[in-house]
Formats: sequence, C-alpha cells, structure tokens
Amino acid sequence: MKRDESSGMDIDIDPAFQESFWRIERWAWGFYGLLLVAALVGLTGGSGLFAHTTATGRTASVTYPRIARWLKPDRIYIDFTPSTASTATVEVDAALAERFAITTIQPLPFATQSTARGLRFVFAAVPGQALGRVTFFVTPTAPALALRLGVRLNDHERLVLASTILP
Repeated sequence: MKRDESSGMDIDIDPAFQESFWRIERWAWGFYGLLLVAALVGLTGGSGLFAHTTATGRTASVTYPRIARWLKPDRIYIDFTPSTASTATVEVDAALAERFAITTIQPLPFATQSTARGLRFVFAAVPGQALGRVTFFVTPTAPALALRLGVRLNDHERLVLASTILP
C-alpha cells in the first residue's frame, strides 16, 4: 500500500485493488447495457421486435407471445383465411390452457367444448369470406422455459407455438 500525499490527506491507497475493482465495474456496465438492449428489443417480454412471433398454416396464422411475463395479460391473435366452411374451429391443447388462463375471447365463440386434447372453440363464419381475427386475451399462470404448445385449426391443422414465460 502506498500513501496518497497529493491530495493533502493521509489515506492509504492500493492501485492493484482499484484497477481490479474498476475492471469488474466496467464488466458490470457492459452486462447492464446488454440487458437494456435485450429489454428494448423484446427479449424480456412485453413489447419489442422479438416479443411476439407468428406461426402460419394453410387456414390461419397465429400471432402469440414468444416471451411472456408471468401474470401479465397478453393476447394471442388468430387470423383466418377465406374458406367455404360455415364455421371455423380452434382447439387449444391442454398444456396451453394450463399455462395461459383464457380470460376473454373476441368475437365470442358460439360453441365451446372440452375435448380429450384440450378446449375446442367454434366460431361462425360467412362462407367464402374470412372469419377475420379472433383474439384470445390470456394471462400466463406460471413461469416456464421452452414451452411447446399446440393449437389445432379447423379440426385438422396443428400449429406448434414455442413460448417462454418469465417471472
């Protein structure tokens, strides 16, 4: 240890300790900077470029939260393509129904059923026209990493949704 006499104070200084402490401090600044950038692009949930993603099938596309936050309300959008059918069905797997509490659906389905695979919702459609957008208002019920959740559209096409729920 050396004495700092330049400031007129009687203080012991340790240059090696100060340099190592400053090095750790710079690494921490870098870490917090990366965490801030990750939050801004949506990698911590909420909004941002990477917060939501879309799975596309033949009869519809599903936009869902890639990264959701536990107990923070979110939305799953299903956009249907035009069809000759008078109804459109959405069947959510039991795993999705367990991890995301469905609080509201817009427009309301005219029929809802519990099946062996999960929950089935039936929506009225005008033949030859697209049903449009169905919005599921959901709330994640528990944190989870790398979920593989399924949505079956019109009783035959199954889309796999990969999602993570952060605390």
